[in-house]
Amino acid sequence: MKRLSFPLAAFLSLLFVGCSTSAKLEVGVKEAGYEKVSLKTLISDVERYQDKKVVIEGSILRVCQGRGCWVEVSDGTTKLIAKSIAHDVLLPMDCAGDEVQVMGRLRIDPKSTCGSDHAHEKSQEEHGKHTCPQPSLLLEMEGAKLF
Repeated sequence: MKRLSFPLAAFLSLLFVGCSTSAKLEVGVKEAGYEKVSLKTLISDVERYQDKKVVIEGSILRVCQGRGCWVEVSDGTTKLIAKSIAHDVLLPMDCAGDEVQVMGRLRIDPKSTCGSDHAHEKSQEEHGKHTCPQPSLLLEMEGAKLF
């Protein structure tokens, strides 16, 4: 049997390490049963995906500085707010810039389903003064993976 040369073995090991996609944090539900959809497709076909279980991927632009209950996700051209309505999926407040995969349901006019009141905004002493976005379209975050 032929032995691999050291440079080739080193290259192959780096290749496999570099392809690792293990999440550094997983919260909430897993992605099983959720349809992977690009942000562009999701935004361009809102009616089709309304209330459906979807997975989106992108970079985190902003994150809630009160509890980490919402993130603004971008694929480079399209942006969408993903928010944990029940505050049971919380992300680190320093995760802006990280890659994320979010599982959830697309909501149109989310004020009708979650209201405009947020439990963490009532406690400014605990979480500091901040405001949360009130978009007309959001992904109700049920789970997330940070990479």
